[in-house]
Amino acid sequence: MANIKSKEKSLRKNEKVRTQNHAQRSDLRTQVKKTRTTKKGLDDVYSKSDKLAKTNKIHRNKANRIKSRTAKAVNKK
Repeated sequence: MANIKSKEKSLRKNEKVRTQNHAQRSDLRTQVKKTRTTKKGLDDVYSKSDKLAKTNKIHRNKANRIKSRTAKAVNKK
């Protein structure tokens, strides 16, 4: 544990941000799974992946890969 007050606050803040980021990435994975099974909600996947890429929570290439693979799975016969 940190000895300096500002570092203690920094640790608390970082933990809060880390859990928020994890929740958002987890939400994206859940949305992808739902979209692949129900074949609906592709626009939600596009929106969430673009938002996460814009805020650097996932890499932009990963966002594009997720969108591409999900669309391919939805359009598959």
